[in-house]
Amino acid sequence: MYKKRLFRAPLFGLLAVLIVPAAAQAHHINLVAECDASANVNWRVEFVGFSAAAKPTTTGTIKLDGNVVQAVPGATIDFSTSPGTLSGSLATAGNQAHVVRAEFSWMQGSGLVTDTEEKSTAVCPSAPPSSRAASASVVTRWSPV
Repeated sequence: MYKKRLFRAPLFGLLAVLIVPAAAQAHHINLVAECDASANVNWRVEFVGFSAAAKPTTTGTIKLDGNVVQAVPGATIDFSTSPGTLSGSLATAGNQAHVVRAEFSWMQGSGLVTDTEEKSTAVCPSAPPSSRAASASVVTRWSPV
């Protein structure tokens, strides 16, 4: 019986190490933000590990330099891929860095969970005047589920 305990203890310890990180990774967002050559800030939010029950309850905002540029109802998030995605772009002032903040909430069990990611871009280049006028509005790419 003593030998069985010696074998079980390391086995349970190994299982705990493998299971805890998987649980910690469930239901979270990842944010990528960058400037393009026309001084547009492009962002992409990934919704990782979202259950079928959490998807329709997901809502949030995208902020650029502290200002809300997109309020996001759950229906605009593309959950047809794994992870789910939301992308957008906004023309910005050149010669400066920008901060993009994604804040989303969703129901998990009987409680509301919130996750926030914030990324800074590198210094955006100055855009030629003709390209700035053509990209003055928020563009969101998504496809209905």
